[in-house]
Amino acid sequence: SAELGSTKADLLVSEIFDSGLVGEGALLSLRHAAVHLLKPGGQMIPSAATIFVQLVSVTAPQHAKLTLDALDVLRQGCTAARLHTLSHCMLSPAVSVRRLEFCAATSDCLNECRVRMTAQRAGCCNALTWWFVLHLDEATSLSAAPGSNVRTWKQNICYLTLPMELKADDEVEVVVRNDSGY
Repeated sequence: SAELGSTKADLLVSEIFDSGLVGEGALLSLRHAAVHLLKPGGQMIPSAATIFVQLVSVTAPQHAKLTLDALDVLRQGCTAARLHTLSHCMLSPAVSVRRLEFCAATSDCLNECRVRMTAQRAGCCNALTWWFVLHLDEATSLSAAPGSNVRTWKQNICYLTLPMELKADDEVEVVVRNDSGY
């Protein structure tokens, strides 16, 4: 930004997102760009993102009479994956947990939030999956949701330390927070 001097732009186009949306310092970069590179009232593309989360049961693959269930204990933390390549069952509908407006990105935009989710089917919830929809403008979006045609980003899977057996209509409170350091 120092090379531009005092000249500011009417339009800023960027693609600095990883599958986790904010893992590559995207929000800090966008906030800096909005303040130092964009004219007041200028447009950013993309302009915003909405983050979604869903309860899921991820199961080990089965091959003939061989099962890999014993490997389940090795699953921990979060990883990015193309969910359609894994044996899984969605246990709840997707829930929108946060919309981030990039021109207005501040350090508190990723504060912890809580969301109640309702299981729509019974199963062992051993993970949460999450992804984002990138809003290029008010009319055009790109989705990283499971099954979307966009192959740039994967979905994220956070394995639970303690899996939960859920029945249909069970409610679960999910705490969503950014631990990436912004």
